[in-house]
Amino acid sequence: MSFWLQLGFALGVMMALPAFGEAQAEECRAPRLGVESTIPISGARDIPTNVLIRGRYPTGYLDEYGGEIALYDAGGEPVEGEVVRASSRMLYFIPREALDPSSEYRAIFSGVDGDFEASFVTTDRIDESAPTAPIIVRTEAQRSETRCGSELGPRPEVDEDEGGLEVESGLIRIGLVFETADDDTSISSLEYLLYRTRGPELEAPRLIARASQTVFAGETQTIGAILTEAEADGESCFVLIVEDALLRRTVSEPECFGPKAPHHAFDSLCAAVDLRGTASLFLPILGGLALVWLRRRAAGPIG
Repeated sequence: MSFWLQLGFALGVMMALPAFGEAQAEECRAPRLGVESTIPISGARDIPTNVLIRGRYPTGYLDEYGGEIALYDAGGEPVEGEVVRASSRMLYFIPREALDPSSEYRAIFSGVDGDFEASFVTTDRIDESAPTAPIIVRTEAQRSETRCGSELGPRPEVDEDEGGLEVESGLIRIGLVFETADDDTSISSLEYLLYRTRGPELEAPRLIARASQTVFAGETQTIGAILTEAEADGESCFVLIVEDALLRRTVSEPECFGPKAPHHAFDSLCAAVDLRGTASLFLPILGGLALVWLRRRAAGPIG
């Protein structure tokens, strides 16, 4: 490849980065109109035969668009059951009878932007007991910047039907590191609910975050949420509730701390990153190519 082709390629990559970063931010601002999370998650194994199929949608989605969940066995035959709407975000499919043991199933969740399929495999037993309690081991906090290119900053991942709070400015990002729970069937169906139970600007316990279990039982995981400046001004108390596939719940011991304490440090929760700053990584490449060009120019014509 000639020098000019190499230089053109490097410049093209660097110039493309701003547009790519903006596309990522725009994608983050426009969430998919469809199911956000499912229980069971796709690919899960050891799911109890008495599982309740659950889909969580964006706030207000079910009010505007409605929703459906269908369940099929390995042969493609529909499983009889009832679809029940629990809130403007939560939809359930309740099988009429227990599912077959050690069998494959696929659940189809409707969506405006396309249906979502979650496949799973059952175990040979039912879920009989609640999960063990999670243990909060550390708290973290940091002043929050805008999230994913949004001028309004991050939004709490909560259900408005359960007391969710909308905030727009003066945001504090908090994180609670906890030891995850165990259950008598698949831990992939465990979901965590973070409640703020006491603190400034709070009249009643409020759900401020949700998260699915992503690690093995007993390992640590972080759940994050957003507080306003007023809410973070002073000590707040939190509890973490774990919920299994049968909606059985276990509660952690409460944890109280002041989010504005100077010793807190918290990594960003934003998965989408503006990549425009990474263009500087290509400057050494351009410098090297320029050096090659100067040397070749001194030696003779450049091809």
